[in-house]
Amino acid sequence: MTSRTLIQLLAVCFASAACQQTPPARYGSSAAEPAYAERYPGALNTARSNYLKAEKLVREKSSEFSALPGELKSPDWNHVGTVIELADSAGKNADYAAGATETRSVAAFYTENKQTLVQKVGGSVNYAVKEKHCEEIDLYGTVRESLDRSIEKTLEERLRSRNAAQRYIEDHADALGETNVPKLAKRADDIALASFLVHVHLPAAKQELDALLADAPEVKKTLERQQNQADAVLADASSSAAAKRIAKQRAETASNARLGLDGAISGAEQSSKALDQQTEALRADYEKALDALKEAVEREAEASAPAK
Repeated sequence: MTSRTLIQLLAVCFASAACQQTPPARYGSSAAEPAYAERYPGALNTARSNYLKAEKLVREKSSEFSALPGELKSPDWNHVGTVIELADSAGKNADYAAGATETRSVAAFYTENKQTLVQKVGGSVNYAVKEKHCEEIDLYGTVRESLDRSIEKTLEERLRSRNAAQRYIEDHADALGETNVPKLAKRADDIALASFLVHVHLPAAKQELDALLADAPEVKKTLERQQNQADAVLADASSSAAAKRIAKQRAETASNARLGLDGAISGAEQSSKALDQQTEALRADYEKALDALKEAVEREAEASAPAK
C-alpha cells in the first residue's frame, strides 16, 4: 500500500465501533457538553466530507482493477483468481475492519502531532550531534522523512497482516512469479480497501451521520446556554479580569458555532437522505468492476491452460 493510500484511508475511515461490525456502545449523548457542542458543526461537515472522499477513493480503486492482468507476467492465473477472492473477502470481515480502524487511529495521532514529534526528536538528535562535537547541521528534515517512512511502512504491514490475500501471495510466490508479487500485493491492498469501504465503512458512515443529527436539538440549546452564561459573566461588574477573559472566549466560540450550525445541519440532513442510495450504487459499481476483473483472470487462466 502506498503512502497516498494510507493518507486516503486516514481521511475516510472513522474510528468507530461501527467500523468493527459490532453493535454501538451504549454511550450517553454528549450534546449537553459545551466542548462537544462547539465542535459539532465541524463534525457534521467532516462526516459529509469524509463520505465524499470515501466515495471518490472507491471509484478510483475500482477503475484501476482492470489494469491488473496487464501488469502481470506469466503467473499462475488460478492463484491470481484466489488472491482476488481473498482480498474482497478480507475487506468485509471484522479483523480487517479492526485493522483499518487501528490504522486510522495511529495515523490520525501522527498527523495531528507530527510537527511536535519532529521538533522533539529532531531537537534531541541535533543536541546529540552537537554534544559529540560534530559539524553543526540541521537534521529536522531527515527526522521528518524517516518518521514518515517508518509510520507508513509500519501501518502498511499491520493492515496487510489482516488481509488473507497477502498471506496467500507470500505462500504462493513461486507460482505467482517473483516479479509479480509487488504488483499483485498492491492490487490486493486496493481490492481489500475498496471492499471494506463499500461493505463496512460507508454504511457505518451513514449511521454515524444520523447519530450526529439526532444530537442537533440539544446542541442548539447547549450553545445558547453557553453563550448566555458567558454574557452574564461579562455583564457582571464583580467578575474578575481572568473570568471575563475566559467568558469572552466562551461567548465568541459559542457564537461562531451557532453561526455555522443551521447550515451544517441542513447540509447533513440532505446528505443523509441520499446516502443509502448512493452507497448501494457504489457497491454495485464495485461489484461490477470486481466481476469484470475475475472474468478477465479466468480468460487468462483458460488461455494458459495446457492443451488436452
